[in-house]
Amino acid sequence: MRIRTFIKHPLILMLIALVFVGIGCLGGVTAKLLLRTAGILDTIPGRAIQVSFFIVFTTCCYQFYLKKFEHRPMTEYGTPRWFSKVLIGIAIGSGLILVQVGFLWITGNYHITEFQPDQEVIKYIFLMILIGFIEELIARGIVFRLVEKWAGSIIALLVVAIEGGLTHATNPNATLWSSVAVGLEFGVLMTLVYMATRNLWVVSSLHFAWNFTMGGIFDIAVSGTDAQSLFKATLEGPVWLTGGAFGIEAGTPAILITIISSAILIRYLKNNNGFKPPNWRTNEKNVSRDSIPVIVHDPDHSSMRH
Repeated sequence: MRIRTFIKHPLILMLIALVFVGIGCLGGVTAKLLLRTAGILDTIPGRAIQVSFFIVFTTCCYQFYLKKFEHRPMTEYGTPRWFSKVLIGIAIGSGLILVQVGFLWITGNYHITEFQPDQEVIKYIFLMILIGFIEELIARGIVFRLVEKWAGSIIALLVVAIEGGLTHATNPNATLWSSVAVGLEFGVLMTLVYMATRNLWVVSSLHFAWNFTMGGIFDIAVSGTDAQSLFKATLEGPVWLTGGAFGIEAGTPAILITIISSAILIRYLKNNNGFKPPNWRTNEKNVSRDSIPVIVHDPDHSSMRH
């Protein structure tokens, strides 16, 4: 009985879920090695097969975990109108980047110099799809959701914000400021979007669109890493404005847009009871409620029962 109670604790479930997702990722890595052995990994069909196997293996392992340990269906990838949710995520992600790039173009800090279509851009699309899927499943689908179940929304939000900053701290050209910026963008903003929708299709496609629009279209470094882009461009100006070599995610426009968007989402969530209290606070309320004496009036004998 104690073992069952121990396993049902949200933090233990989080560790178990991460193990199952890791097993799914191993299946994806195996598929990658097989495709490389067959000599087709670096082709467009090879990349498409690799990403498809990666996502299918990981999703199946996660679904198995949910069935065996949480005893529920995989509602975070709800199938009704899933395509419309993907389009919403893509529209939000690409829109946020377009605003930032447009601002830097108006100020004269960003210039497109050449159009360079290449098949490498298509391969880059598959890479960004995979990154968006895996990072959102882990950060929002597992870590945030299960920490929130135990410690409430605010603490869970802080946890994934720190996790987002730390996981990008070792990226090329990363600084303390860039880690804080990514913590706000991918830790806070992305999580607030998830809280408002409770759907991983939306945040995964938002994550993909944010990265691909920035790197695959506008030739801007994605969290410090180079990208394969449709356009050749230059980004010049003070680091506080452009983000420097790390990319515009560490720039002032990105921070301002993140703060404004987050404020709007926080207000929406507050108005719709979107913030969940810590589990222990809920238990305290239940205990307090149970401890209140119940007065039962008997028509023959008045009595008080505790």
